[in-house]
Amino acid sequence: MNTKRLVRALVGTAIAVSVAALPATPALAVSKAPVAEAATRTAAKAPAQKPHPEFAGRQFKSSDNPAVYVIDPAGYRRHIPDPQTWRQLFRVQQAEVNDLIKLIPTGKPLESGSFLGKASGQDAIYLIGNGRKRWITSPAVMDKYRFDWNKVVTISKAALNAIPTGANWS
Repeated sequence: MNTKRLVRALVGTAIAVSVAALPATPALAVSKAPVAEAATRTAAKAPAQKPHPEFAGRQFKSSDNPAVYVIDPAGYRRHIPDPQTWRQLFRVQQAEVNDLIKLIPTGKPLESGSFLGKASGQDAIYLIGNGRKRWITSPAVMDKYRFDWNKVVTISKAALNAIPTGANWS
């Protein structure tokens, strides 16, 4: 994208944000449609973000946003929604500050209240949340993601079997 087009796109986006913030009054009839269409065309031309599985297991946040993300096995960033969920899953609540997180595509956020669980009498541990159980494939994976072994909740085999299975967490 050449410089003039980039400036036009950025200005169009700023106008869209400014216009959206204006109160609706009869004296100020502003059409948002052309600006919104331009922003949509600009977004469609933006380069696609590619997943980064090489960062799997790391926790990041950007310098200008306190939101914390964990990079999943496929290389997508998944938002950790609240401090309680962060404490419930991970033994260390320390995220690297790195603005490159913005270049990693966003996956489905972890659900508030997600937890680590296993069936009584079984060794397999699962990340449970978002309506799915995801098998954590090994102790090495537990450590790679800094999941907290002491926070694994034991539930009945019937309860665990009732939860649909999602992709393995490896």
